[in-house]
Amino acid sequence: MSLSRTLYSDQNVSIAGLGILPVKSASIERSVPVENVLTLGKKGAHSRQIKEIEKFTINVKTFITRGGSASATAGPRDADVKKLVTDAGAGTLTEVSLNGGTNNGFKGQVILTKFAIDASIGDFPTVDFTFEGLGAPSFTGGNISSTNALQVCDSSNVSLTGPGAGIIKSAKFNLDIPTEMLTTFGASLTQTNDDIKKATAPQQKYKLLSKLPLKYSMTIEGENVTRAATGFTIGPCAVSITDGVLQSESINQNAGDLGAVKSFTVEGTIGNLG
Repeated sequence: MSLSRTLYSDQNVSIAGLGILPVKSASIERSVPVENVLTLGKKGAHSRQIKEIEKFTINVKTFITRGGSASATAGPRDADVKKLVTDAGAGTLTEVSLNGGTNNGFKGQVILTKFAIDASIGDFPTVDFTFEGLGAPSFTGGNISSTNALQVCDSSNVSLTGPGAGIIKSAKFNLDIPTEMLTTFGASLTQTNDDIKKATAPQQKYKLLSKLPLKYSMTIEGENVTRAATGFTIGPCAVSITDGVLQSESINQNAGDLGAVKSFTVEGTIGNLG
């Protein structure tokens, strides 16, 4: 058997509905809930059995594009994220896949469970998507598609929403989406993720949905920062918190620094994407 490897340059990631994105990293983690069957009178386990259907998570970290000479759209746009949140509430699955390579890809029908933005001076802003799915995922991705030339957002493309005075050094936004699985007696515990995707009523035995309340949080850090900021915009993606309440606040002053570093975090249950 010859040894081989798959280079990152031979792969890309597709998220249904989001178009071409410059993905920095992608991963999948599968969790199979197996448990020993132990009884009195026997030293070892009678068997190791699955006690409920398995789950898996997919994490995708991407830069934020702002178009380019050969790019028709920029993203991820706030409208794209808003649709993923709406689909999660309805239990509508989204296909996410790592394409290219042999035995080094994956594909899953999933819902969004977390969305995060991280922007700081001296670095490119990034977006983190976390997805969750039911059943055994496929570890074979699709065919790699061509990627157009893209330009990514930098700190000059970041602006605060509201009168946020001060010298801003970093801004972070998080949306955590709690989920719940609906199922019934008689549902197979060994279904694949594709089986669950294809199932229709009355054969449908599993459904994964988000549930309220959603949890929004935002952290701003810098010098002479005020708490007036309610959100921020990075290129095509705008986020804000409507009912944000102060969760934590800190000031750190060191000898030799130009000024004290101040940070605050607000949390809420009502946010805006766009």
